[in-house]
Amino acid sequence: MTEFADQLVNLYQALAGVKSQVLMSVFGYQPVCKHNPSCSQYTRKMIRERGTIIGLLAGMYRIIRCW
Repeated sequence: MTEFADQLVNLYQALAGVKSQVLMSVFGYQPVCKHNPSCSQYTRKMIRERGTIIGLLAGMYRIIRCW
């Protein structure tokens, strides 16, 4: 289950990168993350500390607050 969660985080990172490229090329806008650590790093940390389900939910909640 943790391996699957790690793959979901990798997918999110890829999609977030595409979103950043589109914003930069279309609008000239360079998105800046307001969180430290980044959402993907935070999600991985929460998965390790709290388990897969709680970690993914905490990560999704943090991502939803940004988008």
